Amino acid sequence: MQQDNRDIRYLAEHLLHTGMGGLGERDRMTMIRDFEVNLKSEASIDGLHKRIDHLTWQILSDLEQLKRQQRVAQAGPADAGAPEAEKHQDGNA
Repeated sequence: MQQDNRDIRYLAEHLLHTGMGGLGERDRMTMIRDFEVNLKSEASIDGLHKRIDHLTWQILSDLEQLKRQQRVAQAGPADAGAPEAEKHQDGNA
């Protein structure tokens, strides 16, 4: 990624210096700075997208686990563990 940024910066500077002869040096430097800021912003946004994707998958996984636990709880103790149900029926809890 770092090498790509250097290559892009080199190309941008080259194009700015050769193709925009009417602009002053200050304008060129402003354009280069803007370009660099945009690259950094793009990298930051990409990182945020990856974090959001990770959190989304984590939440979906947690939700699926909760659904499984709820299904087991709704099935009742007879399906989950018969000896536990017998203790409650005998009154020896």
